[in-house]
Amino acid sequence: AMPQYVAELAILVGIFGCARRLGFGLRGAACSALLFATFSSVALEATTAQNDLVAAAFALVAAYFLLSSRATEFALAGAAVGVGVGVKLTVALVLPVLALLALRRGPRRFGTFAAGAAAGFALIGMWGYVLNVIHTGHVLGHGGGRVEWQSSPAWPSTFVTALHLAYRMFDLSAVSYRLAYILAGAGAGVALLVIALRRVSWREEALVGLPFLAPALMVAGADAVAGIAHGFGYSFYDAVFGSGPNHSANEDTSAFGPLGAMVVLGAPAAAVVRTDGRRRLLAVAPIVFVLLLVLDSKYNPWLTRFLLVPGALATPLAAGVLRRRWLAWGTLVVAAIVVGLTLTHDRRKPLESPHGPPWELTRSTAMKPQGKDVLSGVVADYDRAVPAHACVGAVLGPTDPSYVLFGRNLDHRVFFFAGDEHFVIKTRLLHLFYVVVSRRVPTTAADELAAAGWTRHLIGPWWWVFRLPEPGAVTGDCA
Repeated sequence: AMPQYVAELAILVGIFGCARRLGFGLRGAACSALLFATFSSVALEATTAQNDLVAAAFALVAAYFLLSSRATEFALAGAAVGVGVGVKLTVALVLPVLALLALRRGPRRFGTFAAGAAAGFALIGMWGYVLNVIHTGHVLGHGGGRVEWQSSPAWPSTFVTALHLAYRMFDLSAVSYRLAYILAGAGAGVALLVIALRRVSWREEALVGLPFLAPALMVAGADAVAGIAHGFGYSFYDAVFGSGPNHSANEDTSAFGPLGAMVVLGAPAAAVVRTDGRRRLLAVAPIVFVLLLVLDSKYNPWLTRFLLVPGALATPLAAGVLRRRWLAWGTLVVAAIVVGLTLTHDRRKPLESPHGPPWELTRSTAMKPQGKDVLSGVVADYDRAVPAHACVGAVLGPTDPSYVLFGRNLDHRVFFFAGDEHFVIKTRLLHLFYVVVSRRVPTTAADELAAAGWTRHLIGPWWWVFRLPEPGAVTGDCA
């Protein structure tokens, strides 16, 4: 998880830097960076092994350098893009925005940017794709959702995907309907109280209540988009969310929370304001990203994670409104409430659980809050069956949870096989004492091992764990 956490820190610095280079004041720049840290998907992903924050960091770093005028920084911007595309292809969906930022400084600076991108991709970014070609014959690998959720542009499916994605952006995370309306009432009361003090103009004071309205506005916005979809004969119901805006704090499916949604959904409005052209380009980043995304993808609940890339690019624009003192204070209060609830009710790592707090969970019990009781049993059985520091052979299918094989402390060395002929000979050459064979893979490996005298133990509904009955198997030491 460390790369994600470091990437978040880089994004916060980048948002502050971009805001300053766009001409915003110190207060607005600092508040916009801090606000990004409270977005639900950001807070949840920052302690996971996902890679959306890493991808967003490279895109934002590129934007920061492109807001300069020096050739060196344009080369660094290109290098960031080249590496970022290697991290995740979602970075490519903001390339039009980044390219136009580079073109604003003329053909020479754009050439420097392009050269840096080519160098970054050639030196670092492309090697994941090279490995894909070597191992699967396809530059993008063999699946993991990519093939299943890919589509070609078509009417009305592309339009419905865009509507569905917009609907999921109206995100409440862990905020209930009841709390949303309580916050709205509290915001109105606070605004009236501050106005009564008459310390500054009433227009300035009234802004303190605006952030408190954000959750209720999310409910209204979701209802409006759902009504549009209903007019076309579609219903926004799926097995993950059910119906209605998202109330779940889940690293895979949460969006930005109510305040983050206001920032990202409201950012395109800055494009129609008579202002700096650089601000307009960052403002349209979410629109460009979503348009390109829906032209190539079917809707699935995980698309909201990808929006972290354009979300990071749009957040510096929030500095324009957060420069107002009362609005900044109101935003701080609501953001603290939302991110606190999000982290407390994280479905993957809830603070209140019958299995204990997250920092006390074992590999096995960590699966239980997620409803993965079967996988929890598999993990526990595997950890009992295979000693620490063992070398393990494996014949698995593409959907088997291979990460389990590396052990609770990542101390197992794992050799993956296709399960073809002479399988037993290969295990002996490597001095392996343990082999895991998936029951979901058509292979003769299990029969070969049994015939060679290996003992076997069934763990869960999926795997056989074979053990060679020799003294070395007690420790699992291998060559």
